Amino acid sequence: GWGRGDLAAPRPVLKVAAREFQTADGREYTIASVRPNDAGRLLDHVLRVHRTDPDADLPAEGELWSNADVLRQQIRQLTAAANGLYLMATHGPGPIGALLLRGGNYLRLAHTTELGMSVRREWRRQGVGRSLVEVAVKAARDSGDVRRITLRVFESNEAALALYEQLGFVVEGRQKRQVRIKGRYLDLIHMALDL
Repeated sequence: GWGRGDLAAPRPVLKVAAREFQTADGREYTIASVRPNDAGRLLDHVLRVHRTDPDADLPAEGELWSNADVLRQQIRQLTAAANGLYLMATHGPGPIGALLLRGGNYLRLAHTTELGMSVRREWRRQGVGRSLVEVAVKAARDSGDVRRITLRVFESNEAALALYEQLGFVVEGRQKRQVRIKGRYLDLIHMALDL
C-alpha cells in the first residue's frame, strides 16, 4: 500500500511479459512476472535455495513463509504497487531464480524500490541473476515512476557484489557487523542504482 489510501491516485503496476533467455552452455529459461497462483512453486524455490545455501540470506531457519497461502497474499500486495515487482526465472516447469522489487509504502518513498534475489546454486554464474536484474531494471526504468533501486548484500557475497557493480549499482554504505551467522559477524553492504 501507499499508506493512507486517500493520499495517492491509482498508478500502473510493474509487469513483465514472459521472455526467453539462454545460458552460455545452451540451457533455455524464461523470466516473467510472478502471479499469485505461482506461490507454491515460488515457495519451493525459496526453500530449496535456503536449504542448499542457508547462510546467503537474512531470514534464518523457520523465518520464511509458513505456507503458500501466506506467500500468495504477499505476492498480491507486492504486485499491486506501482513500485513493486516479483519475477521468476523458470527452466521447464521448475523455478531456478526469483527477484523482487519491494517499493516504499509512502508517497515520499514511492520513487524507490528495494531489490532482493535468489538463484539456485546449480544455475549461478550462468547469467540468470544478471538477466533477472536487467529485466527488473528495465521494467522500473520504463515505469517512469521508479527512480531508484536499492539493495543490501553480505560482504562475503563477492559474486553478487561484482555483478551489481557491473550493472551500475554503487556502494552507498556499510553496516559493520550487522549480520550474525553461526557466531560470525558480517558487514551488510548497501548499494543503489539511480535510474
